[in-house]
Amino acid sequence: MIEITPQRPSDGPLVEQLLDRAFGPERHARPSYRLRDGLAPIAALCLAARLGPRLIGSLRFWSVRLDDRAALLLGPLAVAGDTRGQGVAKALIGQGLDRARRLGHGPVIAVGEARLFGRFGFVPAPDLVMPAPVPGHRLLGRDLGSDAPLAGVVRRADAVPVSALRRAI
Repeated sequence: MIEITPQRPSDGPLVEQLLDRAFGPERHARPSYRLRDGLAPIAALCLAARLGPRLIGSLRFWSVRLDDRAALLLGPLAVAGDTRGQGVAKALIGQGLDRARRLGHGPVIAVGEARLFGRFGFVPAPDLVMPAPVPGHRLLGRDLGSDAPLAGVVRRADAVPVSALRRAI
């Protein structure tokens, strides 16, 4: 039976191996990694899927900024190849978003397949700007607190808010 649990500190190397198998080592060059490099994921939102003692799936969320608002970046999401098609990704996303909503988070950004993320209310977000180009059909968003479409520039969580930049000019 597949069980979704919080990630443990000891899961780190296993998660990295799973991500390497799922996306290859070139994953670090993807636009989303520019937003996460050197930052820690939100521990309360890091989930693992386990089949017995084996880690078969991982989902993490990261703090980002959407102009002057706090937001979440969902991902990476990875599932072991031999367990795909068994609902692991759906369970991870569903439980992750439920946790994020309970913790009071609002905007969530994902880079991925609309056929998967659309089940959870994600829609293409053409008015979002990432730090590097992302194909428009893969840049998705949703706000856990409203139905408003997401718009603005996605920045690292440690970046200076836009309003502070405007005051400095």
